[in-house]
Amino acid sequence: MSIIHLLNKSILIRRLKSIGGFQKGYTTTGTVDAHIQRIEEEDFQYLYGVYGATHKCWIALNTNILRGDKVIDPDGNEYIVVAVDPKDYGTMVQHKELILKIENAKTGT
Repeated sequence: MSIIHLLNKSILIRRLKSIGGFQKGYTTTGTVDAHIQRIEEEDFQYLYGVYGATHKCWIALNTNILRGDKVIDPDGNEYIVVAVDPKDYGTMVQHKELILKIENAKTGT
């Protein structure tokens, strides 16, 4: 079973890659459906060791995303992926849970 019906935003995933010589830059790896939610509980940040995390994100299990990738939502907010946790419980709800840190806020998220 999937969580596809709960995903309400289309996000852009960008990854830091070599663009020639000694230069690196973010290149787009894809656009996927997601659900992003602000982290409210302060204890959560200490529990997972990601102090400074501001948001959680859920995406499809087969999505190619890595720690350090950049996520951009439709409002133009930019986040850095600080943790990726695949949740594959057999026939139960399958998804990836991302822990994000906002890098550049365009709106009041």
